[in-house]
Amino acid sequence: ILDPTAFAKDHEETEDLAAIPLAEHYDSIVVLELVLALFDLSALGEQKCNADEEYIAYALQLENLSEATRSGLLNEVGASSPISMEELNPFVLGFSPPTFAAKSWLHFAQAENGCAFVDKLIRGEATFFIYPE
Repeated sequence: ILDPTAFAKDHEETEDLAAIPLAEHYDSIVVLELVLALFDLSALGEQKCNADEEYIAYALQLENLSEATRSGLLNEVGASSPISMEELNPFVLGFSPPTFAAKSWLHFAQAENGCAFVDKLIRGEATFFIYPE
């Protein structure tokens, strides 16, 4: 994690998530990195794809944002509920991380998902891996 001064320079130069105010963006990046580290230490199942851990990190990163900032990001990428599992996959993550982030939070925020779904990802009982047919 960059120190706040170095992060401020990178924040000004980034296109992804640039609408997030600097201090809030920095705090949310700290959350994201801590979640990724925790996932690496506690995942019980074999990780099938990086979208599994990125889902958790992005969902909690956006959960940490203010309502106004999060709403702005959701509007910016054009994401709205409900979000299906098919909308969250490694291809969306690779081509548009902000879209994946927004959709991850929306999926996480659905009543039937939340921490119970995160637990399934950690245990390897759910995955965003796309199996070849």
